[in-house]
Amino acid sequence: MTYKGDLAELSAAKKVEYKLSTGEGGTATFDGVPSRNVFSSSSGGTGAVTITEDYIELTVIIGDSAPENIKMYKTK
Repeated sequence: MTYKGDLAELSAAKKVEYKLSTGEGGTATFDGVPSRNVFSSSSGGTGAVTITEDYIELTVIIGDSAPENIKMYKTK
């Protein structure tokens, strides 16, 4: 996941959580302004996830905000 906003905005949140409907996901915590805007996680082995569904759902929680759910569809 790549955060496109100003990284200084995340310093107030202190945490970013994300998860896919496939079970993959992760949490990043920080005390100051994060140094990177890319958050990633890998499943043991290859670190790749094979998606067989037409779409997957991504849930993102920044700080204490309400979860945001995003559907990502396969391109044909």
